[in-house]
Amino acid sequence: MGRRKSYSASFNSKVALEAIQGDMTIGELVTKYRLNPNMITRWKKQAIEGMEDIFSRGGHTAHEASDQARIKGAFRQYRGVNG
Repeated sequence: MGRRKSYSASFNSKVALEAIQGDMTIGELVTKYRLNPNMITRWKKQAIEGMEDIFSRGGHTAHEASDQARIKGAFRQYRGVNG
């Protein structure tokens, strides 16, 4: 049997953020990244559930603050679309 492919946390975050933003459907992301739709859905769910931890740490660098602002905006957009 083949080995499972492992993805970096950076890649997982990138795909999850795109899924949260909702500019592309899960199906489009599957095609773009050649991933299983369940994997994208799981990463998206993990990202949403982990948002509180991200913001409770506080940003220590400009890069972290920029990332946090981007994630926060995407999360607001996601909540606006999904109630």
